Amino acid sequence: MSSSELLVVAVAALLLFGGKKLPEFLRTWGRIMRDIKRNYYEFKRQIGLDEFDDVIKKK
Repeated sequence: MSSSELLVVAVAALLLFGGKKLPEFLRTWGRIMRDIKRNYYEFKRQIGLDEFDDVIKKK
């Protein structure tokens, strides 16, 4: 994304959520993304794909 696109997204978010709700929304979004990432890696570990990834990275 270019800086102008980021600026448009930031202005749109500010208009949609307002100055008081935006930090709360971003905090919640960060927690959700962190949980999704953690669950994804845990799922890969449980089904054994993490070992497969290590083999691919070595080649």
